[in-house]
Amino acid sequence: MSALNKAAKAVLREALDAVDVHPCDVHDDAVRAKGLFGPMADLYAAAIALPVAAGSMDTCSEMRALCSACGGTGDVHSIDGEWRGQCTCVHAWEMRAEKAEARVKELEVRMLSSASGRQTMPT
Repeated sequence: MSALNKAAKAVLREALDAVDVHPCDVHDDAVRAKGLFGPMADLYAAAIALPVAAGSMDTCSEMRALCSACGGTGDVHSIDGEWRGQCTCVHAWEMRAEKAEARVKELEVRMLSSASGRQTMPT
């Protein structure tokens, strides 16, 4: 018997033992199993429930939760706060790409405004 089968039987035995039945039916597993229909229906309903939509979670907190080295920021720090370098996780690369795109757009605006004769103040 595999370890998985043993574990499944142990869980089932524990669930059957937790069902309250008449004292005459304490040793009758079939009668006790009828008491599991309600809890099992709840478990099945939870198992087949629709997953939470991807957009409903906060993306930033989701990214921070996925990288233990940088926390989604791209910068790795030691426990005392000393900067140790840049992380190489996917989320750090995405953050760098977004920052680079924003910088390119900012430079385009500056170039277009200087070409038209207006100077803008740097931010």
